[in-house]
Amino acid sequence: MPDADFDLHSISEGITRIELPAPVAIGEGLATPVNIYLIDDPSPALINAGHPAHSDNLLGALRACGVTPAQIERIIATSWQIDVIGGATHFPRADLFVLSPDMKTPRDYEMWVDTRRQIWRRLAQEIASFDEGFEPAAVDDAVERFFPRMTRNLRFAPLRNGQFIQAGPLHLEVLATAGPGPGHMALYEADEQLLFCGDFAMSGLPDRLTDAQSYLISLERLAELPSKLALPNRGRTFEQGRWTVSRAANFLNNFLSNAPAVLVRAPTVMEFIERDRGVTADEPLKLMRGCLLFRALFDELVRTRTIAAEGQGLTRRYGVDVDDPREKLRRH
Repeated sequence: MPDADFDLHSISEGITRIELPAPVAIGEGLATPVNIYLIDDPSPALINAGHPAHSDNLLGALRACGVTPAQIERIIATSWQIDVIGGATHFPRADLFVLSPDMKTPRDYEMWVDTRRQIWRRLAQEIASFDEGFEPAAVDDAVERFFPRMTRNLRFAPLRNGQFIQAGPLHLEVLATAGPGPGHMALYEADEQLLFCGDFAMSGLPDRLTDAQSYLISLERLAELPSKLALPNRGRTFEQGRWTVSRAANFLNNFLSNAPAVLVRAPTVMEFIERDRGVTADEPLKLMRGCLLFRALFDELVRTRTIAAEGQGLTRRYGVDVDDPREKLRRH
């Protein structure tokens, strides 16, 4: 069911995937479309709540499904990312459940969000220090919109790995999967063989990744589950869930195996992104997201001694100083 502000996709009886567009006021490199899953039941529940800027979109989608915000009894957020959990503030009567291994933090969600703001701000200043065409002021404005001020007293019910939580008729197992970021989890429903795989990318390179080793280990763990459907936070629903997750793990493993072939003449992360990805300072948010992703991937290659590296930060060079076998092709 298409709409200007949302798309509705029926997954099965009682489960609807609500696809919300990226908030238009936020730059493309930060904001992306997100999925929220409505479990329609006498006690309706949401898996994820979107970005705070998604309020009108999400409430409109719920109305189209015949559900009012006041009816939502619980929200289960698969990560602490602001475009996954931030919209929960629009449902003050709903119980919020998130992964919290120590069972009590981070209550001060604004402090958590501010650490993310600072990551982007520091990276913007670092890039601007040796790229005159980069405008950190524009980045700072986008960061302020993507990471608005949040509550310092977040009320939530903590979950741990291996626990089970009910969402309507679904009996969901909590799977702590830290690869996409701290506090990330997947949810598995064994009877229906549904895998809510959170921020894991089911096709292509990850959208978010803080630790490549944890990401791969978590993917391989999820690939052991006999899932029929893979339901990610971004992108379409995938049938043959187990095969899809295995393919995602194989894709990332293959990328890491083949990456040394293109890390010739020991590029920095920025040089690699500009040369092989075609992203420049004219697209500052995309450039920054690429820096965060590929730095994590290349550091994993260094950790496994697949490649060498020299230097620190964005001046760090990865690979070896050898001839580029594709140099002639790049000239055309």
